[in-house]
Amino acid sequence: MFSKKQSSENTNSRQLEPTTTRSRSRGISMLADGCSFQGKMFLQGESRVGGHVEGSVICDGILTVEESAVITGDLNGVVVLFNGRIDGNLRASDLLRLSPTARVYGDLAAKRLVVEDGARIEGRVSYLTSTESNSEHDVDPVGSSEDEPLQVAV
Repeated sequence: MFSKKQSSENTNSRQLEPTTTRSRSRGISMLADGCSFQGKMFLQGESRVGGHVEGSVICDGILTVEESAVITGDLNGVVVLFNGRIDGNLRASDLLRLSPTARVYGDLAAKRLVVEDGARIEGRVSYLTSTESNSEHDVDPVGSSEDEPLQVAV
């Protein structure tokens, strides 16, 4: 009788675990403060960059760029929460949020853009249409003549 109850509890606890292996196989990618990378960086799922990157960064999930991060090159992502510095173009196929510590020296393109008070942008800002935002893995520089100007309602 005791073993049946134990078996029953094990069955219930298994039901609470995630059923997909995808969530287990995709951890958090991270380049911590003090680390550096040169080349083309491909990130999957939730990712954080806090170090120095010379080259392009491509992320197919949520990318958080920490305040300590310095990127020299282009960054392409789906959702980008940007707190650091970039000397290059920044593109988000869905959401781009620039925090008060964000410093962008290049062109921006995003489907949705949030710029918090204190963020600095020195470059052009473009709005992505739904068809343009589906190509988040495209590493061509943003700001081409096909981009539409961002319209801001006050």
